[in-house]
Amino acid sequence: TLARCRAQNPIGVKGAQIAMLSRTSTFENLEKIKIPVLVLVGESDNLTPPAKMKDMAERIPNADFVVVPSAGHKTPIENPQFVTERMEKFLEENFQL
Repeated sequence: TLARCRAQNPIGVKGAQIAMLSRTSTFENLEKIKIPVLVLVGESDNLTPPAKMKDMAERIPNADFVVVPSAGHKTPIENPQFVTERMEKFLEENFQL
């Protein structure tokens, strides 16, 4: 993981950071979402904390909010079994598979 970070092209990393800085908020559009949404957040996520993600989920009419235990910002990597199980459950409950 740290080795993978160091292996990245610094110009690409800088470009990604600049792009993130220029993003604007889309919170006002969340209530317009018409499909079921699964909002996952790691219990130790410092970049998008659970409280902020809960607020986001509450603005989406048909959202399920799930806190992923033993995870930070990279939930599928940090707790893959839990994330997979929750995604499967969500898809089974909300879509014809």
